Amino acid sequence: MLCWQDRRNRFNHDWLKNSFIPALKKFLNLLDDKIEDQQFEQSFIESVLPKWESHRSEAFSLAEEFEHAMSPRVLFELPPLSRCDEETRKWLGERIHISWLAKHAVHTLVEEALGRARSADAAYNNLHNGLGRCSNTVSVQALQPLRPLFAAFLQACHDLGKAIERFPNDVKV
Repeated sequence: MLCWQDRRNRFNHDWLKNSFIPALKKFLNLLDDKIEDQQFEQSFIESVLPKWESHRSEAFSLAEEFEHAMSPRVLFELPPLSRCDEETRKWLGERIHISWLAKHAVHTLVEEALGRARSADAAYNNLHNGLGRCSNTVSVQALQPLRPLFAAFLQACHDLGKAIERFPNDVKV
């Protein structure tokens, strides 16, 4: 299983910010007649946009698992702290965890990321429903009335990326 930091990087940097968001931006540029790309235009709705469905759960799980995976309490599972007796590991680990929660506003970070993930998912669902009502999902001209839904989803993805970026990228004491 990948560690939390690796999963975060793969989701937020590799996929969301460097692949998915640029594709959404490119499609908005197509809708705005700023660029032409026939192949991308014909494949975006069927091939690129649905990738949200296979990645959405990772956005939620990253936020939900942050506290457990990145707490300094995990340092008691590794040498040299793992050599402490069990009672010390338990009480000291819990004390450090509680201090870390307050110092780094962990619950606020988690709730913000979960809220942004819910917002992105809702924006995707709105867009998906709009596409379901559209008779032609291959033509950019036919999809132009849905531009506000594409733009809302893009903004929600940006906001999600920023929320995930706010998580510390290493275990902080």
